[in-house]
Amino acid sequence: MFGKMKTLLALVVLSIVASAQSAMAALSAGDLTSIQTGITGADANYYAIGGTILVVLAGIWGFRLVKRLF
Repeated sequence: MFGKMKTLLALVVLSIVASAQSAMAALSAGDLTSIQTGITGADANYYAIGGTILVVLAGIWGFRLVKRLF
């Protein structure tokens, strides 16, 4: 029973891999560049927002630390 399930699972995985490879092969160079540019732009926004949040949290932590000194 388990051997049949392993075979079926292997066939499902192979079909998914084959379909993903054909989809990647269908991308033109321009499409690939466009997708990667969008991902890079999204990463830049993510890091800018994350950096801003870290600066604000560090400012709050520093303010509370200085306030405790007095």
